[in-house]
Amino acid sequence: MCEWMGKLAEIGQPLYKAAKRELVVQPHLQADETTVKIQDGEEPGKCHTGYFWALLGPPPVNLVYFHYADSRAGEVPRALLSDFRGVLQTDLYAGYNEVYVPERARRAGCWAHVRRKFIEIQKCAEKDVQKVLRLIARLYQAEPSSRNAAVIIAARKARSFAIMAEIYEYLTSWSARTLPSSDVQKPIQYALKQWEALSLFLTDSAIALDNNLIENQMRPIALGRKNWLFAGSHEGAMRAAIFFTLINSCRLNKVNTWDYFNDVLPRVAATAPADLPALLPHRWKPQVKDVA
Repeated sequence: MCEWMGKLAEIGQPLYKAAKRELVVQPHLQADETTVKIQDGEEPGKCHTGYFWALLGPPPVNLVYFHYADSRAGEVPRALLSDFRGVLQTDLYAGYNEVYVPERARRAGCWAHVRRKFIEIQKCAEKDVQKVLRLIARLYQAEPSSRNAAVIIAARKARSFAIMAEIYEYLTSWSARTLPSSDVQKPIQYALKQWEALSLFLTDSAIALDNNLIENQMRPIALGRKNWLFAGSHEGAMRAAIFFTLINSCRLNKVNTWDYFNDVLPRVAATAPADLPALLPHRWKPQVKDVA
């Protein structure tokens, strides 16, 4: 069965590469990473910790791409996003810093991560934390249900700008009356140090308030770790990345995965590289078969 899966991954690899090419030319992406245990055999009884890195394109692209690497070093996202020049939404992990060097990508912050940081210190300063959480909730409530760019920008100008100013004022005043060494300062500084990135959504309708969409794509891996526990090798993890890319992209586009693979895999070898994007889940149309 492993050999069968290996062969299928080999057949699907051109589609996998086409998905990455499709994503890195987009103006907006979300990125995240998560761990995976690898049985590399180097230390008996121990597994190596590898990482699945993921990129997500918002509609109409609606694709997710997974990349396996044996480390979490900054050189991984630097290579993965070497051709990307848009806005990348991530948490504050320093490994992405090399992607944001001048004249490359810009970073958008994640308000969900900010919120979690304050929840972690709730017992230390409940009244202040509740105030911040209510302000963040208002920020989410101000978001319109419409996905029309003009409607989003108008709503953010009318409501979100004022809420952001209120959050900033409260955090700076709270910081001023708190000891620099206090644990309370950690979430405050986490927010203030990336304020520009957290504010970028105000003037760009394509930027979400958080990167929860990409984190949702990591859930099958997080759940899977409890079932399959580890990958049998680095090569096996690379193959898994191909399947995660194609299967999760099918789910994003409400495409039946079984129908997709049955239709697309036999066609890949006969498809020119320039035509492969038409076979990706967000563009896929089943091949019409002649009826004798």
